[in-house]
Amino acid sequence: MPLITRTTLLFVFIIVISACAGTPSGTANVAPDWVNELPKGQSAAVGSASYAIFGEAKARENATMKALTALALQKGGSVDLVGEIQNSQTVNMSNGGERITDRATVTVNAVIKGEDIPVKGKVQSHWKDTVNQRVWVLMIEDN
Repeated sequence: MPLITRTTLLFVFIIVISACAGTPSGTANVAPDWVNELPKGQSAAVGSASYAIFGEAKARENATMKALTALALQKGGSVDLVGEIQNSQTVNMSNGGERITDRATVTVNAVIKGEDIPVKGKVQSHWKDTVNQRVWVLMIEDN
């Protein structure tokens, strides 16, 4: 076999091996579309929080409150929130994978420019960014 052909085969082999070694199968950390662009046609907001220090449960709560604050800000300019989060979560682990199913409903009173305006939202989706150790929450207004 000529030297050029061996070198070419070796080069192709190295490219294929390095491409396969990039990201293990099933562990891609791809953000959903709503992280960067809110869904159209509904009142929605996104919140995020780090889980590196206080854990994932606290991060979900913080991200939910940030999303709710953003929802309330859509109704006015200055917002103070007092509210309650009702959250239920199920974690299923199988074959080394984790699937989290949860439902969260948040009810608050938002004081916007001195007016008491009720804001109710529900978590439509969430995403765990394993690279940056953040939890992202998509909240929609629940009428």
